[in-house]
Amino acid sequence: AGLIAPQVGSFLRSVESPRPLDYAQDRPAAALPATPPPSSPLPARDASAESLFRIASLLATTSDPAAATRLIAEEGSGLLPFDKLTFALRLTEGDRVILLEPGERRAFPDLPLIPVTGTALARVLQGQAPHAFAQARGESRLIVPLRVAGRVHGALVFSAAPPAALAESHLDPAQRLADIVAAHLELLRRAAMLPPPYVPGWKRAEKR
Repeated sequence: AGLIAPQVGSFLRSVESPRPLDYAQDRPAAALPATPPPSSPLPARDASAESLFRIASLLATTSDPAAATRLIAEEGSGLLPFDKLTFALRLTEGDRVILLEPGERRAFPDLPLIPVTGTALARVLQGQAPHAFAQARGESRLIVPLRVAGRVHGALVFSAAPPAALAESHLDPAQRLADIVAAHLELLRRAAMLPPPYVPGWKRAEKR
């Protein structure tokens, strides 16, 4: 539920939920899967998968962008050897983004729009490159897109300086992390762009 809730929420407005099915009651006992014998080997536990599930579970409990970005950075450090994580989000079409550090408390519309035309980040945002990896002056940088419903609305930018070292082999876990958090960040982005709620009597008070 934690994995799919943001994705569903990003495009679903209303739905009539069907009556839950009682599978245990409706399904014949013979169709139930047999209990594996004690000697059957258990599947290996995937530590990275457990980390991603934990991130999804924690994100499902917060609507605060500062808490969400800080959580992603803290939990993501267990998956990737980075020194810095920057969130690049598109508020408009084109090659302008806002850049968030983990824990940023300013509202998204209050952050400056930074032009990134001609950069590796712009190519990822425009879908011209599936990702980007580069090393320069002793620093490694990895960029993966934030994708929701077939559209790229931002990117995660990981940076590392020695002794930390990012490599192209980290592209897969980085993209998996991005795919887990993308829909949650998109919901936060959309919520930030909504006009402030209407307060009854505000216009009357303003006239006085």
